[in-house]
Amino acid sequence: FFFLNAQGPLYWRFTNGVMDAGYPKPLATGFAGLTGRIVATLPVARYNNRPESVYFIKRDGNMQQYVYRQEPAKKCQRRARVTIRYPAFVPRLVIRRRFQRAVRMPTVIRTVRINPHSSGFLLLAGVLRKEIQMTTYWRGLPKVVHSTLSVPNQNKPDGYDYYAFSYNRYYSLDIGKRIARPVTALTGKTVSKDWYNCP
Repeated sequence: FFFLNAQGPLYWRFTNGVMDAGYPKPLATGFAGLTGRIVATLPVARYNNRPESVYFIKRDGNMQQYVYRQEPAKKCQRRARVTIRYPAFVPRLVIRRRFQRAVRMPTVIRTVRINPHSSGFLLLAGVLRKEIQMTTYWRGLPKVVHSTLSVPNQNKPDGYDYYAFSYNRYYSLDIGKRIARPVTALTGKTVSKDWYNCP
């Protein structure tokens, strides 16, 4: 998704880098109930129990989270469980060294049943959460945020780094812990130096 507020609140949807037909659309069409002047949006990837969502950051320092509809897993018909049997060596008695060759240690066979098709994951369809103050939700974030960014990073558990930008400073967002770490204050790096290569 790409959001724009200059010509009116509009959004575009892209699939594999190509804009989908019928876009742009008004924000009210896809995100009903969203109000206020939006200055930034932060898309957040689905990870473990956390659903895929987008944070709408507003000019007045408030924000709203929209949780996307999570599609249920498709069920396949008449698929049996997979059963895996493997030997697990479990020593049960202490054997002296001289009898070690004569006595065979017991081998326990363990069985694990795996259901390859989960029963499904379903969340409420398209939930727009109530408006809250951004600084109380993310500790360490300033009241004024100009833009946000989700950058792919294979080394992160959810696959992304999240950043917020305020004037010439930027912050690394820890989505799970709801903490904003001030990169500029900790390292002296600024937006103009790190992101635009300006001296």
